[in-house]
Amino acid sequence: MRPLFGFALAGSAAAVISACIPGFDSGRTDDKNTFGARVMTLMCKRIAFAADPTDVSGAKYRAACDGGDPPDPDGTPAQLNALFANRAALIKAIDTAVPDGSLTDLQHLLTSPPVLALYDDGTMESAIVNAGDLLDDMAHDPDAMAALARAGTRIGYRPPAAAFGMPAALVTARRAPAPGQAASGSVVPSVHDVLAMTVPALTPGGAASPQWNALTAALSATLLDASPPPDAAAPDRTAVLAANLLVAERVDLGEATPVPLVR
Repeated sequence: MRPLFGFALAGSAAAVISACIPGFDSGRTDDKNTFGARVMTLMCKRIAFAADPTDVSGAKYRAACDGGDPPDPDGTPAQLNALFANRAALIKAIDTAVPDGSLTDLQHLLTSPPVLALYDDGTMESAIVNAGDLLDDMAHDPDAMAALARAGTRIGYRPPAAAFGMPAALVTARRAPAPGQAASGSVVPSVHDVLAMTVPALTPGGAASPQWNALTAALSATLLDASPPPDAAAPDRTAVLAANLLVAERVDLGEATPVPLVR
């Protein structure tokens, strides 16, 4: 009799407890974030756990890793501060490198047996660590960074040390002080210095004269059968940008005295 009473009591207690528990929700909320945002969120949480293993629940940095306001930088590890500061740029870079149309192929690759085997024997982890060490060594090697600056083009600008022609003159020229003013070491854009540095190199006998003549000959041959495009006046056309740079007046490039183009 006593065992039956115990089973009945346990059953009644289970029924009461289950009645207080909300029903199991089998639905799933779709993640509307981009692939880059998901990668950054997971990376952030992984770095946060490594920086503070005592935060087992992950609540300390969860909101910030999900895209919320970053915490006080004074009490946050340097890696997370850098991640929070560059989150938007990193997300854009990942989404650009891995567009939506490539996600299925990427999923198949990363979950394929040969790739999963690289995790089992530590090969993948070693490769990632070695790649990070290589990039860190390059970042602290002035010669390596200078070589990359010379080899890689940049949209809109190049580093002054690797620039050439007019860009180099504009960013490295130091305008002579006006009468009565002390010399300044600051870099000041100067059209006069552009002409003084560039024109002599292009004239007959100049250091760049053969290259300049070859360039003009190549341009001449290219433009023989050229026809104007339908959007010739578009503001992003190369000719329009060049005209604005070379012809338009700019206050920040003004000279105290007129500079003759022909002497």
